Amino acid sequence: MTTLISGYLGIDLGTQGVSVLFCREPDLQVVAMGEATYGFSTTPQQQQEHGWYEQDSSDWIRALQAAMTQLRQRLANQTNNNDNNNNNNNNNDNKNAVDWQILAIGVAGQMHGQVLWNEQDQVLAPVRLWCDARNDLEGQALSTLLQCKIPKRATCARFWGTWRDQPEWAAATRHITTPAGWLAVLLTGQYQLGIGDAAGMFPVDPHTLSYDAAKLALYNQHVAQDIRMNRSRGRHNHDDNDQEEAPIMFRPLQELLPTIRCAGQDAGYLTESGAALLGIPYDHHHRRIPVAAAEGDQVATLAGSLIGQVGTLSCSFGTSVCANFIADADASSSMPHTVLPAVDHFCAANGSPIHMVLLRNGTTFWNTVVESYYGNKGDSKVGGGGFEQVMPALLAAPPDCGGLLALPFMDDEPGLLQQQQPQPQDPKDSLQPSGSSSSSSTCSTACIVGWNAHNNQPGYVAKAALLSTLFNLKLGWEQFWQQQQQQQQHSDDHPKKNNNNAMREIVLSGGLVKTPECGQIVADVFQLPVTLLTAADEGCAWGACVLAQYRYQCWCDDQEEQQQQQQLQSEQSQPSSSPTTMDWVNFLESKKMQQQQDSTTTTKPRSFVPDPEAVRIYEQVYQRYQLLLQQVEPVLRRVMTTTNTNTTTNATTSTTK
Repeated sequence: MTTLISGYLGIDLGTQGVSVLFCREPDLQVVAMGEATYGFSTTPQQQQEHGWYEQDSSDWIRALQAAMTQLRQRLANQTNNNDNNNNNNNNNDNKNAVDWQILAIGVAGQMHGQVLWNEQDQVLAPVRLWCDARNDLEGQALSTLLQCKIPKRATCARFWGTWRDQPEWAAATRHITTPAGWLAVLLTGQYQLGIGDAAGMFPVDPHTLSYDAAKLALYNQHVAQDIRMNRSRGRHNHDDNDQEEAPIMFRPLQELLPTIRCAGQDAGYLTESGAALLGIPYDHHHRRIPVAAAEGDQVATLAGSLIGQVGTLSCSFGTSVCANFIADADASSSMPHTVLPAVDHFCAANGSPIHMVLLRNGTTFWNTVVESYYGNKGDSKVGGGGFEQVMPALLAAPPDCGGLLALPFMDDEPGLLQQQQPQPQDPKDSLQPSGSSSSSSTCSTACIVGWNAHNNQPGYVAKAALLSTLFNLKLGWEQFWQQQQQQQQHSDDHPKKNNNNAMREIVLSGGLVKTPECGQIVADVFQLPVTLLTAADEGCAWGACVLAQYRYQCWCDDQEEQQQQQQLQSEQSQPSSSPTTMDWVNFLESKKMQQQQDSTTTTKPRSFVPDPEAVRIYEQVYQRYQLLLQQVEPVLRRVMTTTNTNTTTNATTSTTK
């Protein structure tokens, strides 16, 4: 006897590897998973000295096929296990085989990466990743030009840098997409992309749910002019006898970008070549499988966290910290056109605006403090136990840490005006080729002040380190709060819209939730209720399955509606009520309700509310922290820059001798 398990395939093409999940219908319980890793195509020296991070798409293919092989083997092992159980029960005539049927596929991947395709539908260059240190100057210039934050990792900034550094690649480009979009092309043959990932390529209009037409016009005009100026300078720098350069055709960016699709919309179907890539048969089970619009990792993580309500701040707190706030489209459109250094902008899977604060340096300083006391592998320097030892002491430490204040690592924090590349006086006029600008770190050190005999304790120090990162995150969001206040002053005729952008709750995930009581500290620092998310351990890949399930439901409703229309045409009868697909936000809320009501769920979300007395003390410490950041951090940076310069000079002199 064969048991058919129907479900969804979720694929996450991450920075360091690929994960694939098969989750069953309807509860999305994980049936099997596969993983494989890959590295960077840039050398360690290029990464360390220049901040260059690129990957080869052929490595993605090898890793995807390896992960899918592992997934299929684990599914087959379930069949073998069932056979063994039957043999043990002397039921050899009733062997229970397991077959799987993919109902829909979801794809997620690292955002902002630049994948260039030529006219032959081939990837023509290494893929520059989101973490690459180049293109900061282009991002600054575009932020000024377009009057919205364009980080250096945005694909449009990357592509302008490509025009400057490798114009032959840019000229040969016929399509640009992201890593997730690249995989979607291989699976469906169509250049389409989810709106969230697309918004990481170029700003999206939240009302038209398409690329912002006015900003596209400005971008095309400015970049085309810059290309002409660079070519003109190049001709003047060459001898008159040199061969004349061939003309370069500049294509408007909108001709190269993928078509935008929202959650649930038609984004193509699995092709025969796509099935071969995944190693699955292109049979009656796996023909015309809908593929959900490929999304970025941040968007898929929100989907996997079942977060869609306006006013929710989703915060993933780990080695880096990423906080995404879901905003109201109408309220966001009335905001003043002010570029906030700390706040990036993209979209949720349904097109709702998302404002994001990203800290590259999350628990890094905190981890360093713990390791300085307890060692890398738990070997005790004070009393043994590593994090298991320090966390109870951290939680028991007072909110003011006995007077201790800490400055964390500030390496490449644009929102706090700490960048890997120097800022020009006028980004539009002084923009230089991105490859020539420095990418050295400006402040990869940290400090602790206020030491005394009373507070020199691991718990006090570790708590000060944790608070320093939380305070940096709060500083980034205060830029957003201040802009909200300006909005209210300029939009008195729409008070209700302004209230829609109020932050109501923080949903916390990542490594920090391994110690759930830290949620209380976050609630007190931000003065907001906090819910800990503990269920979505598989992250983006599970979020991709959520996107796939929603696409499948929309597809089924479309099929049913088409059948009804065909029946009406043949019978000339009155129309019955047509199926209505639940919208994206309500779909996520329904999934959340199902999880909460599921009796088999062993981990329930934990919630924390601010404690008034702790709020008061943390606010006082926060005010002191801001003073430390303003007065001490610039001096520390100058001191460390001088120290590093002297060290380098001495090393060079020694080598010369």
